[in-house]
Amino acid sequence: MKILVIFGRMAQQLREHVRQGKNDEHMQQQGLQQIAQGAELFYISLAIDSTLGLTQESADPLAIWRALASFFAKTLNDHSYEYRPWVYSRGTGYLDFQAEALYQLAVERHRWLYRYLRFIVTQH
Repeated sequence: MKILVIFGRMAQQLREHVRQGKNDEHMQQQGLQQIAQGAELFYISLAIDSTLGLTQESADPLAIWRALASFFAKTLNDHSYEYRPWVYSRGTGYLDFQAEALYQLAVERHRWLYRYLRFIVTQH
């Protein structure tokens, strides 16, 4: 999705500015947090758009499953064993976030989305 490429480029530019001495690491961390928040809003909008029409009582469970599979294919890097959100995998912007720090960022930025998707799965 093009918007994820844009988020990835923004993150990569921040990292480059630190390497070039144009920004400090604190500014980079703040900027990456803001980019992650923007991506979170996009992911939430996409999840709602992908599933809202399928949450009626007469909804076909297979259609819901397909919509969720499509959502995850668009938003998760399923080519890597960590299954990171694409926004963290596009380019080198989040390369300095390793292991626990990246996991913590993903948990913080996907808390609402997790609850919503879990509700869809358990209720429909």
